[in-house]
Amino acid sequence: AFATSDLRTTVISCATNVILLRYQQYLGAVTTSGNYYVSGIRFIQTNAAATLSVVQLDVLGEYSIVEKIEIYQSGTGDGIRFLELTKGTFQFANVLNRDWVTAGLGAARVGCGVNIFDQYNAGLGMVRKVTSRGFKDAFILGYGSFDLGPFTIEECECSVNYRGITVGALQSKTLLSHNYFEGIELTCITDNGKYTSITDNELQPGTWTLGINGGSQAGGCNYERNQIGLSPALSNV
Repeated sequence: AFATSDLRTTVISCATNVILLRYQQYLGAVTTSGNYYVSGIRFIQTNAAATLSVVQLDVLGEYSIVEKIEIYQSGTGDGIRFLELTKGTFQFANVLNRDWVTAGLGAARVGCGVNIFDQYNAGLGMVRKVTSRGFKDAFILGYGSFDLGPFTIEECECSVNYRGITVGALQSKTLLSHNYFEGIELTCITDNGKYTSITDNELQPGTWTLGINGGSQAGGCNYERNQIGLSPALSNV
């Protein structure tokens, strides 16, 4: 694998283009995942040609928790992908791809570290204390046809990415708070949503051209107490 770490834990490693862990939504007359818990596992995708995400959770809901895991992606796919995250928590995790220590790749970067799709109208999801490094996008929140409703991303790190956090156009009442950005190459935060609160974030200087981009559909939003370091390229809010 491209990353070396202490292996005294449960390790799931694979060299073929497959999802290493998938929670598959039951296709019968069930509207909830029930409550489940995943912790203490390291997932390593060693196939440089892999296009699938390392982990995919069709639904993380009903106050289920995924925490204290590590995800390594050697291919071009995502780190972890959620099709629905409602009333669930993803926390205390490292999500890295093959370029996690390589600066200056720009738009040639690949994949998304934490990809949160909006399969249904939902809400009350939380991502906290998660590091996403090396991917083209560190975090994407919603880009489908539904609103995830109140959603929180807090105390997370975006490092050595092309883009940091992107909030989709249909999202409302998103809170981005106390997140840290370094080595970003284009935009630290892109907010296309409505009624978004972006507060108390730290944007370290880098080659990025936009610190916080309000987007074209943002309305009723609150941006305050963000520490924005001057970028050699251009600092803007």
